[in-house]
Amino acid sequence: MELPDPVPITQDFDEPMHVPEPESDPGQDACSAGTTADIGAVQSKLDQLIAMFADKIQYDDQKEKAFARLYDELDSFKRDFVERRMKEAYTDLILLYDNIKNYTGDDDVMREEGALARRYLGYVMEELTEVLARRGIEPIVAGPGVGPAQCGFDPQLQRAIRTVPAECHGEDGCVVRVVKDGFTKDGKVFRPQSVIVARWTEPPSPRGGDV
Repeated sequence: MELPDPVPITQDFDEPMHVPEPESDPGQDACSAGTTADIGAVQSKLDQLIAMFADKIQYDDQKEKAFARLYDELDSFKRDFVERRMKEAYTDLILLYDNIKNYTGDDDVMREEGALARRYLGYVMEELTEVLARRGIEPIVAGPGVGPAQCGFDPQLQRAIRTVPAECHGEDGCVVRVVKDGFTKDGKVFRPQSVIVARWTEPPSPRGGDV
């Protein structure tokens, strides 16, 4: 049996071979566009959540600062309120101290028949002084009878309510009498002593023509 003659190949291998481009699938393009849109929507929601979290953090920080400032103001108001009320109570106790001390020196109490009253008043004075001391209130120790170094007028602790003539130059500025006791609270002057101070006035010099 005879075979047919071979067909000669006429294609030139030096020329590039033409490969047909694949046809685009409309369904696949639509799917890609939908995926891109979904990613954009998710990114937008993430941006919104991030912004909401930032606003929430800023709001919480401002709220915390506002509450802290409010608590500080309330605490300061409470301290001031309590301090004012306690100061009024301490002032009343010191006025009671003054009244008892004045009554103790009354002529009727100083008589012989007033011995019992003096003793009871002394008990009350001791108890009242102890109550004040427990609150940090102590009498000011200054004035006549305390010592030579402390007989002079001290404007930090005392208040001069009157002056009297001094008998000599050396008595100038000395406290003659304590009219009302003073007190300190926690080392600070709560009420100064009310005192009478001696003042020396130079006598007028004699005129030259007098005999």
